[in-house]
Amino acid sequence: MYQKLKNDKKLVKAAKTDGRQIFEKNIFPQLFNDAAQEAYIESTETYTKLV
Repeated sequence: MYQKLKNDKKLVKAAKTDGRQIFEKNIFPQLFNDAAQEAYIESTETYTKLV
């Protein structure tokens, strides 16, 4: 997930342009949740294919 978030252009731009508190409290949590859900879905699909 670290690599996914690190390479997310929207996240990088927000980290550079938005204030720290806005980024930490509003932007990052939403993008993190989206990335976590995507990673979960990918993992589930991979597991299903193995079974």
